[in-house]
Amino acid sequence: MRPSTNSRRLPAIAGDRPNRDYLRIAFYRLPLLTAFFFICSALQAQVPKAIITGPRESRPGALVVLDASESQGTGRLWLLAVSPEETSFLPVESGLKCIFASPTPGRYVFVLVVSGTNANGGAAADMATHAVTLAGATPPTPPDPPTDPTDPTKPPPSLKATAAVYVWEKDQAQVPRGVAQALQAINAGGSVVATEFERDTVNGTGQTPAQYRAALDAAIKVGIPCLVVLAGDRVIRTVKAPTTVDQVQEAVK
Repeated sequence: MRPSTNSRRLPAIAGDRPNRDYLRIAFYRLPLLTAFFFICSALQAQVPKAIITGPRESRPGALVVLDASESQGTGRLWLLAVSPEETSFLPVESGLKCIFASPTPGRYVFVLVVSGTNANGGAAADMATHAVTLAGATPPTPPDPPTDPTDPTKPPPSLKATAAVYVWEKDQAQVPRGVAQALQAINAGGSVVATEFERDTVNGTGQTPAQYRAALDAAIKVGIPCLVVLAGDRVIRTVKAPTTVDQVQEAVK
């Protein structure tokens, strides 16, 4: 049977060399495709960069705030590498900031380690250091109270508040907004160091930091959460479970 005269041969692409031309095009486009996928991978990676901003000098007893908000990465870890004595510090806002206060003059060196991933998806980290020098007069030690105060329910007039600590437990509740606002306002005044302390916070030796021991002991006796007002290491007032700005400010007066 003769083939139909209407049948036609399908035309070849590019001179009967379609496979060869497609391979040539793919070969020359390969570097471009590789660069494209590499850029996409790099954009998805969280390459860590540790940056610390904050004061280089301060005075003993003042509240120092170090800021890591300009850093890039998925995790942040604060360390105190150098200090003249055992000193506690408190990372807040998921490690974006770190606060500390110490009555001892000297040089304090903080280390920030930021974790992330490299362009290949592997673990990566970056580190930054920041030194703060506390210089100047040390806050005076409050005088001893009278041996026989006329009103044992109130602190002697000679005792002035130097610190206020809100002791809380993360398993119970967060710090009330009114308390946090009051502590910030007190710190802005400069005469009293106001901080938060979570009950389970420990230092590198597994112990309660020295500057918070008196406040924690007083809070446990009264009941946590509790605001503890101190003059040096002496507890002069406690307020159980405050929630408002007025309650905190009144206690510190």
